[in-house]
Amino acid sequence: MGDHTEAMQVDFDPQQIGYEDIASLFWKTHNPCAAPYSRQYMSAIWYHDAQQQKFVQGVLAAANERFDGGVTTVVEPMETFYLAENYHQKYRLQSKRGLMRTFQTMYPAFEDFNNSTAAARLNAFAAGDGSRRLFDKEADQYGIPREELEGTLRI
Repeated sequence: MGDHTEAMQVDFDPQQIGYEDIASLFWKTHNPCAAPYSRQYMSAIWYHDAQQQKFVQGVLAAANERFDGGVTTVVEPMETFYLAENYHQKYRLQSKRGLMRTFQTMYPAFEDFNNSTAAARLNAFAAGDGSRRLFDKEADQYGIPREELEGTLRI
């Protein structure tokens, strides 16, 4: 347990959104000066190439200047990402038993469920994130009847 950090990996289409946008959102939505409880829960961001490194280290330098050198967020090169155990994946969605039965017919292999964009989006709604407006815009794209989703999720 002591040699890993709990993290999420964001797969994105650079034609739709850039690393800079994602990294900027990360820096805006966490406390970069919070003292880490342990390596497992430290604040960190990883980069994949020299361009990403240059950007994120520039943001780190600006944050250190703003917070008088008190930033504890770690910036590191991405080496290996390990998926958590299956029971951690799409955790909120997995607690919706009826909806999970539907997903199991759609994706008999757990890996396919875990890689599903629909499952990722609906997991956020299951956790209470996302707006009604966003749900209404996307609901017909999930491949699950709207009534089933509305009866199960926190929208």
